[in-house]
Amino acid sequence: MKKNNENKVKRLGIFACSDEKEGKIDRYIFYLLNDIKENLDDLIVVVNGKLQPESRWKLSEVTPYVVTREDKGLDPAAYQFAMIEYFGWDKVQEYDEIVMFNDTFFGPFYPFKEVFDEMADRDCDFWGLTEHYETEDCTGWNPYGYFPEHISLYFLVVRKKMLTSYEFMNYWEKLPVYDNYYKVIAEHETYFTKFFLDTGFTYDVYCDMEDRKSLHDALPI
Repeated sequence: MKKNNENKVKRLGIFACSDEKEGKIDRYIFYLLNDIKENLDDLIVVVNGKLQPESRWKLSEVTPYVVTREDKGLDPAAYQFAMIEYFGWDKVQEYDEIVMFNDTFFGPFYPFKEVFDEMADRDCDFWGLTEHYETEDCTGWNPYGYFPEHISLYFLVVRKKMLTSYEFMNYWEKLPVYDNYYKVIAEHETYFTKFFLDTGFTYDVYCDMEDRKSLHDALPI
């Protein structure tokens, strides 16, 4: 894989996808992975569920780190598995940044290098592409009693200070393997950003979302 010699950032990517088509990986995923890997030193692909031999072979052309696991816990469980069990904290914390992303978005429409170059000048501990506005908790499970403004976790980058912190490790060590999509939304997706903000870390988002905020309540996805 291409190293990031220009900015000297050692970056690990963890990509999570689910078995929705009997283990076949769609073409758009290979387009996504082949572009973003140019900004990574290493890439782990975690498939929740089965993986057809042809798809495994194609993924192995992108990265040597391809692993399948039981289809439970959704994306957070895949990231958790990759960091704690597959690589381990000692190896994960050798990186300057970790990128956690999934298969729920299409792109890129222009090279990811432009995104990473732009965000390199932003002073923050973690960042994403977009964020969701504050709204009511429609599940009743969010620990804050509402859905705080938060990064949309289909794409998340965590930098060294936070990556090597006790708070970050402890968060993932204690995160349940959820069996309910709405609990993932309430207790992780809409909780993560404010939790780490309150802990003392700072965040930013690539896209200016101000003019896209709505007055209507909605379930964040």
